[in-house]
Amino acid sequence: MRWQRVNNYLLMIEPGIEVYLTPELEKTLDETAVQQLVNASLLPGVHKVLALPDVHAGYGLPVGGVMATRTKDGVISPGAVGVDINCGVRLLATDLEEKAVTKKETRERLLAGFRREIPAGEGKNGVLTLPERDFRRLLQEGPRLLVERGWGEGRDLRVTEEEGALPGADPSRIPAELLEYGRKQLGSLGSGNHFVELQVVEEVFAQEAAEVFRLFPGQVAVMIHSGSRRMGNGTALHYVKEVCRPAMKKYGIDPPHPDLACVPWRSPEAESYWGAMAACANYAWANRQTMAEKARQVLREVFGGGFTSWTVYDVAHNIAKIEKFGRQELVVHRKGATRALPAGDRRAPAEYRKVGQPALIPGSMGTRSWVITATPEIHRTLNSVNHGAGRVMSRTKARGKKTEAALITWEDFYASTKEKGILVASGTGSDLRDEAPGAYKDSDEVIRTMVEAGLITPVAALKPLVVLKG
Repeated sequence: MRWQRVNNYLLMIEPGIEVYLTPELEKTLDETAVQQLVNASLLPGVHKVLALPDVHAGYGLPVGGVMATRTKDGVISPGAVGVDINCGVRLLATDLEEKAVTKKETRERLLAGFRREIPAGEGKNGVLTLPERDFRRLLQEGPRLLVERGWGEGRDLRVTEEEGALPGADPSRIPAELLEYGRKQLGSLGSGNHFVELQVVEEVFAQEAAEVFRLFPGQVAVMIHSGSRRMGNGTALHYVKEVCRPAMKKYGIDPPHPDLACVPWRSPEAESYWGAMAACANYAWANRQTMAEKARQVLREVFGGGFTSWTVYDVAHNIAKIEKFGRQELVVHRKGATRALPAGDRRAPAEYRKVGQPALIPGSMGTRSWVITATPEIHRTLNSVNHGAGRVMSRTKARGKKTEAALITWEDFYASTKEKGILVASGTGSDLRDEAPGAYKDSDEVIRTMVEAGLITPVAALKPLVVLKG
């Protein structure tokens, strides 16, 4: 595999795969991720494959990867969507100022409240179990059902990608045992890199957009990062292993790697997967809606009723969508990538259309998160931006094992969190060194890559103060 540098922000991998990386970030590009991009480019009907600066090896397609296939002669690949369907991010802003959270005691109360009200960790059940009939409606309509019942407000839907409901959802396409997991886990965080984070707006860069989004320096906010839990994970693996792999022989498809199992877009198997994926995506939006309401509850307990809060936006990553670019209708697989719509795009919420849709890019527990907007040049990446900083080491290497020392020491961990005044806790008391900032790329350098490429405009940077991890 060969690649060459085109300029200070772009590499080109044969055969024509764009990778957005500065020379500094190029050091983090591993051969496995490169091979996965090449593998994806060889699937039937591929229009374009590219990678964003958070790229690292994943399941099938790298995290930070985008693959677009033509609807007329292309395929859909569950592995290229990801195994946590619609893992995504919601930003809840308030009119509270930083002085409200300067006392450590206040931050400790907030962290304790998040731990109490928002179940975190692998296998944990949620906070809201709906009757089966209502649950199936939620899978079809997303968080609208919750808003109708007092879990949020109507505006939350307007500032959620797809208004929280991807068309074509069909709960019957999800295996029954996974449906029951989903019904029990609504309103739970999960494990891994999922988090609830109290943040403060540290800096504003684009005043007009910040005013439209109602963001200001010193503002207190809550960011939530989670997905579709066990139901989404199990559904993705079911369609890779039990549906697409057996079906490929029938269609004469032989992918370079079995994790990129795929089926023609115009096939019964694709229709079935889409129905299941859309239902899991709608569930993920509802899951974040539920946790946002729990976060609001914690804020009210600590600060009383003397403040207001609002959803800035909710973005998905790990999702496939049908989108048009010129005359081409494409199935755009975003695996650890976020859709970003520039100013004037009619798919953006009406109140944001003047400046463009806010895209949310979380940091890594001890580093800044970002709100950005896309420039008109974003069409070069099929309206896609990175979804975070991106890992530079595996979880095992970060934590170590019996035969290998940990690459992230506890001293490193505390220096990047506690010594900065950041309160961190795991919902299950697990070792969090694999989520330390040192296990990730420099989020500021990742953002700089996209700025230098002319693809985004930073709006605001937010620093972490309190972090609940799975």
